[in-house]
Amino acid sequence: MKQEIMYPKQKIPEMLTIKETAERFGMSQYSIRKLIQQRKIAFIHPTSKYLINADRFSEYLNSVEE
Repeated sequence: MKQEIMYPKQKIPEMLTIKETAERFGMSQYSIRKLIQQRKIAFIHPTSKYLINADRFSEYLNSVEE
């Protein structure tokens, strides 16, 4: 009998490029780049493109508006 290893389910984050983030949240690409430069938002830079976690970016925007 084969046993299966159970791992906790983890949500895979939706990662967006600067352009995709700007389009989805109605902001300019310049504004997104500035937030990256200021290290105000979470991002990764695995290749030549910056990738932004959509959920964490949304949380950042909600915290700024409060």
